[in-house]
Amino acid sequence: MSEPERYKGYDIESKMSDGSPKYIEVKASRSVVPDIELTRNEYQHILNNPEHSFVYVVTNAISNPTLHIIPGADIKDLMARIIYLAAQPVFESQGGVETSNLTGSEVVFDPC
Repeated sequence: MSEPERYKGYDIESKMSDGSPKYIEVKASRSVVPDIELTRNEYQHILNNPEHSFVYVVTNAISNPTLHIIPGADIKDLMARIIYLAAQPVFESQGGVETSNLTGSEVVFDPC
């Protein structure tokens, strides 16, 4: 694989039914839960092309493979909600005084 291909942010380029490009990132997990990680390039490509990007996740890949197709727009929306929640202070009570233990400056999601 050439250097430009290695960092393009997806594994497969296909076509949508209307002929526009379709970018597919493939991930697999031994677990029945789709527990995956996206690289910076993969995540950035999804952000830049949410309507044309998809993550195909194969769960329980070893014994009973199941395919989950996650549209890029769903990943983009989910990450926006996670980042929003990370920006909200979380309070805990210490001797009757509520103190924040999480600020918006802390990173909740940092793709590799």
